Amino acid sequence: MADVTAALRLSCFAYLALASRPGDAPNLISTYPSSWTALYLQRGYDSVDPVVRRAIRQPSRLLKNSAAFANEA
Repeated sequence: MADVTAALRLSCFAYLALASRPGDAPNLISTYPSSWTALYLQRGYDSVDPVVRRAIRQPSRLLKNSAAFANEA
């Protein structure tokens, strides 16, 4: 993922896999500073993050947008 981040000239990226069961921890892969990602997870920001909430609400839209973006690259 770091190669894709560099190729797209992004300063950071994050991939969040939500917990499959209540009480389980989500899986976060990121190039953001670990101090920030730890705080993000500890405070449960994933439950109020507008990007995450939209992806849960409209998963097909996110996938379509990702596919369209990939075709442009």
